[in-house]
Amino acid sequence: MKAEVSKDQLFQKVGLVEKASGKHLTLPVLQGIYIEANDGTVTLRATNLDIGIEAMVPAKVEEEGVVVVPGAVFGQVLASLAQGGMVKFELQDSHLVVGGSGSTTRIKCLDHEDFPKLPRVDDGVTLVVEANDLVSGIRSVWYSASTSTIKPELASVYIYEDHGSMVFAATDSFRLAEKRVRPKKAVDFNSLLIPIKNTIDMVRVLETHDGDVEVLFNENQLSITFDGVYFTSRLIDGTFPDYGQIVPKDFVTETIFLKQDIHNTLKKTTIFSDKFNQVSFKIEPNKKKVTIHAESAEVGEMSDTVPATIEGDDLEISFNQKYLMDSFQSIPADSVVFSFSGPGKPMVMKGVSDDSFYYLVMPMNK
Repeated sequence: MKAEVSKDQLFQKVGLVEKASGKHLTLPVLQGIYIEANDGTVTLRATNLDIGIEAMVPAKVEEEGVVVVPGAVFGQVLASLAQGGMVKFELQDSHLVVGGSGSTTRIKCLDHEDFPKLPRVDDGVTLVVEANDLVSGIRSVWYSASTSTIKPELASVYIYEDHGSMVFAATDSFRLAEKRVRPKKAVDFNSLLIPIKNTIDMVRVLETHDGDVEVLFNENQLSITFDGVYFTSRLIDGTFPDYGQIVPKDFVTETIFLKQDIHNTLKKTTIFSDKFNQVSFKIEPNKKKVTIHAESAEVGEMSDTVPATIEGDDLEISFNQKYLMDSFQSIPADSVVFSFSGPGKPMVMKGVSDDSFYYLVMPMNK
């Protein structure tokens, strides 16, 4: 192998694919980046067997070839080179010699024959959507997914089509987030379940692109393609809960807060809430006030009255403070409505005049 490529282009693409490489005790080659030079292109690949990323960079190729080098080492070497200019690399005696900016480095190669091929989705459902729509949908709900893999369908982001919208949902059975995104181009598909740990790298890859991407998926695998970048992830074979049955249709009490007011108060409760992160709401419509209380045996207690517009019945109810705080990142509106269905029943949060997102939280027992 012998090739020359733009340092900045190579560094950007290495940073992209390196997200899929990492420590792997049983297959050390997965710590590496697979580099193939041929036909005027350098192709970079990395995988952890759950996801795979491939990216292509235009290059002047003098000798074709394939090598695998440790991803972290290769990335650090490129980072040490000055911006701009060209990078030359050549295979010499099982080492990749990297030269640029007056620097020469020899990196010991891994056995490229052990490197697994990336899965290719050859048939299935094809969608063309904006990268920003996927990022917005996933980011709006992913914090609600379960961190346990005992039930894989709960440790996932669920995506489906409903009346022209792409619907994103996630739940850990204690809270549920749903985001609706209406793509500019019509989509038609049933559903898919993406493992939550894979969506993190998926979003990082999508955030590098502003425009359409091609999504292709079947029962087991998903791929996303754009501008010489190929991302693939396994999918969960399972059934997401029919969550529509648990979303309340009627409410006994509703409060509207300025988002900054309720956010500041809940942030203060992190100091005083107990080990279960419990905060209590006392809602008194006749007195036109909402009191939020948190108490810790180690620190002390607080009770703050938050300005609000209130309709409905008196109510006392408690929630996990962290669950409430998580949702604010998904609510761009200046005001937020808390809709309560009664003691011991779930509460629904959403932005005022925003039907694209809602967040359901189960209450805590006192």
